Amino acid sequence: MEQQLLLSAPISKVQKALEKPMKPGRDCLSVVRYKNGSIEELTEKTIGLMDMGPPKEEPEPSPERDREPIAAVTVAQPTRGCPAPDFEAAEIRANGVLRAFLDPDQLRDFQSDQAFIQRGADTGHTYIITSRNAPDALKLRSYRSLYDLTERRAYCVHDWTIPAGEEMLTLALFVGTPGNESYVRAIPDA
Repeated sequence: MEQQLLLSAPISKVQKALEKPMKPGRDCLSVVRYKNGSIEELTEKTIGLMDMGPPKEEPEPSPERDREPIAAVTVAQPTRGCPAPDFEAAEIRANGVLRAFLDPDQLRDFQSDQAFIQRGADTGHTYIITSRNAPDALKLRSYRSLYDLTERRAYCVHDWTIPAGEEMLTLALFVGTPGNESYVRAIPDA
């Protein structure tokens, strides 16, 4: 049974209050997805846009209208390293949040292959992000969820404390948000 909690407060107040208790001891990345498909890290400016909510009337199409926020999420940094996994089934709600951030091509790929392509915001590299629940697909990419197709290299980043769909979203957001791609590309200290 799915439960929902509706908070009647601006996202700027809710985000700060919930971020750390839900992801204790972890650095977090908050991201907004806009109607035009672009994503960007949540800042004071984007928090203000989210707080305003949707316009009262449907205005004419414009560049500003395309920048209307349609989804926001906070994810914890993935853990760098390659310990042996303990796989669990992806939860329906996590996949629902993931779907809200995928463009139509990514969504089609995710629904058919449990994987999708994400362009790196800083390097321009092409990555394939694969669900840990798709072992046959992972086998093709060194058993890693994040694989750089440009360099033909797997990256050892994961977060097995969360559902697979949320882990995929985390990887996509760190790769696809300017200034955060280098975190997942770093090799952990031995």
